[in-house]
Amino acid sequence: MVYKDYFLSENHVYRYDLYLYDNSRFYYSNSLGNPTAHNLSERDGRTADPSKLFGLVNELVYDSIQASNGSNMAKILLEESYQSQKIPKHLLWFSIGANQSF
Repeated sequence: MVYKDYFLSENHVYRYDLYLYDNSRFYYSNSLGNPTAHNLSERDGRTADPSKLFGLVNELVYDSIQASNGSNMAKILLEESYQSQKIPKHLLWFSIGANQSF
């Protein structure tokens, strides 16, 4: 929609093939070169959430998981379930702006 020099637009994207975004590679290496996030399944429709990888609260969660009395595999699964997010199929965003010519 355009009114004089201002515009408002609505955009939508449907991601049909989520497997293109869901894979088992390592993401978000830290400063020491160690991968901090891993995805154990290629087809689960989930990927690492960057907001749950770093920071004081996240370190406290990861430390409490490591201090637990579970097996190593259970600890990895707990960390992955905490730091993963569902990949959205539908993306919707709005844009507001102005055009000006000189």
